[in-house]
Amino acid sequence: MEKEKVFQQLFSMSFTPMLVMNMDGDIQILNEACCHLFKTKEERLLSCNVFEEPNRFFIEKHEVEPLRKQEEEVVLLKKKVDQQFPMHIHIQRTEGDIPLLVVQWKEFSSSIEKQEEVIRKMKQYKQFVQQSQDAFIVTREGRIQYLNPAGVKLLGARKKKSISGVLGFILFTPNI
Repeated sequence: MEKEKVFQQLFSMSFTPMLVMNMDGDIQILNEACCHLFKTKEERLLSCNVFEEPNRFFIEKHEVEPLRKQEEEVVLLKKKVDQQFPMHIHIQRTEGDIPLLVVQWKEFSSSIEKQEEVIRKMKQYKQFVQQSQDAFIVTREGRIQYLNPAGVKLLGARKKKSISGVLGFILFTPNI
């Protein structure tokens, strides 16, 4: 429930139409931009099932099957609305006890090219980090999640696996 509150806050600030639905297509939360896109009030949309109305939401159940089977984390659909307006639908699976699907509708004709450019730049950055002489250490909730070869060397470890998951503050705080 707390995750839904965070989504709700993020959604309310976004101009991109978004909703969160369960794996069966039942809408859990949505933002105002989504109401505007579908020209319907929030209460009406919350009572809808995305898979039961594929002509409205442009999503069919079989298209999200890789997310349901956990084969993919993200699905990108290319659709045309009224055979004119290109629309790209980004669907991402969330982690947690009850997996949900976050859906975004993007009406940019060049969004695919932009996403491909972002992916290319991310790969270049990842390669840069791997080859860098500077130590890169990423922590989450105090535990080391990632470190590059220079980070392994800096911490005096022989292998990355021996230090991954260790509490970072133990490594960086001198004994008192």
